[in-house]
Amino acid sequence: MRWVFFLLVAANLAYFGWVTYLRPAGIVSANTAKLSVDNELSIAGKGVVTLISEVENQKNQLQNETSSLPLTGGGKALLGGFIDPQAIEALKQRLLSFGVDGQVVRMEVEAEKEFWVYLSPLSSRAATLRLLKELQARKLDGFLISQGELANGISLGIFPQETTAIAVQERVKLAGYEAQLKEITRSQDAYWFEVGAAGQRLLDENMLSALLTDFPGLQHRQQ
Repeated sequence: MRWVFFLLVAANLAYFGWVTYLRPAGIVSANTAKLSVDNELSIAGKGVVTLISEVENQKNQLQNETSSLPLTGGGKALLGGFIDPQAIEALKQRLLSFGVDGQVVRMEVEAEKEFWVYLSPLSSRAATLRLLKELQARKLDGFLISQGELANGISLGIFPQETTAIAVQERVKLAGYEAQLKEITRSQDAYWFEVGAAGQRLLDENMLSALLTDFPGLQHRQQ
């Protein structure tokens, strides 16, 4: 029995030496492999958590920066564009009630274009009157131009549509008269409520939507 005991001790010592010093590097135990994989997953998991956290922080920062921007981007905001002074006065009172301070300003704007058909001035008023009678005999309506750069000319009409003016011009030309066509742009006053940079901070989309509902035709400009 003693030799059996020594044989077992020798076998254990040989196995211990093989495991400790002689085992190939590519052979690992199941527990060792599981521990290595767990460690790697733990490290990778920490990396994913950190990445999601950074993305959320960047998203929140961007939302905060966007919400803090003024609606009109600084400078002066103009609300209105009304021809009627009473309309701009009503808008002014509404904005003041919201705490939006500012002032009413008047600006000259172009109105719709018109088209003037005419005959160029003649040498004298008497000559123009004779031509005017001649036109009327041909059933062509016209009026003496008494002042301005076209004085002593004959006006054949001012029309809001260019197509109508061209038709009249062609009709007069067919009758043997050299009619001219001139585009006229008339100016008119428009009223605006000018809001400074401080007042713009109180403007938001909800307020502008409400104003558009109560003031049809309201315009919003930035200077």
